[in-house]
Amino acid sequence: MPPFTAYPESAFHKLQEQFPRLDLNRLHEKMTAYRRHFHRFPEVSLKEFKTSEYIETILKQAGYRPVRVTETGLCALLWKGEAYPTIAVRAEMDALPVTEATGLSFSSVCPGVMHACGHDGILAVALALAELMAEPEHRERLRYNIKFVFQPAEEAGNGTKLMMDAGV
Repeated sequence: MPPFTAYPESAFHKLQEQFPRLDLNRLHEKMTAYRRHFHRFPEVSLKEFKTSEYIETILKQAGYRPVRVTETGLCALLWKGEAYPTIAVRAEMDALPVTEATGLSFSSVCPGVMHACGHDGILAVALALAELMAEPEHRERLRYNIKFVFQPAEEAGNGTKLMMDAGV
């Protein structure tokens, strides 16, 4: 059974109502692949260099012009125009200094570091959404400008302040 058919009232189905050409299974595949990548290669607060490079590459391939905010933070704007309100989608990038012992095929390969609190999943959702909403058939139906914010150092407690001090 495709992953979303069992949940007809889910947020994904509401998204599909607004974007009828959205392929939920393709979205699921992208989110799964991204989550596994981020889980496999975690980085602690303010050391999210490879994570931000990976995100930046995908955003550029999708047609965005990502902007570095702080050393590892990123922002990308999907602009519809002045007449549209702007919403933000924020995702934290950092992992915890924890040794993973799950045995998963995509377990952390970074000794003593793992995504143990869900940032890998949040990143995956935000990145897949950014990528899909940039596609012309979805972008034309948007009723908002969307600012995607990829924030470092949430676990250290100062990532939000760093981003705000930088003007986000």
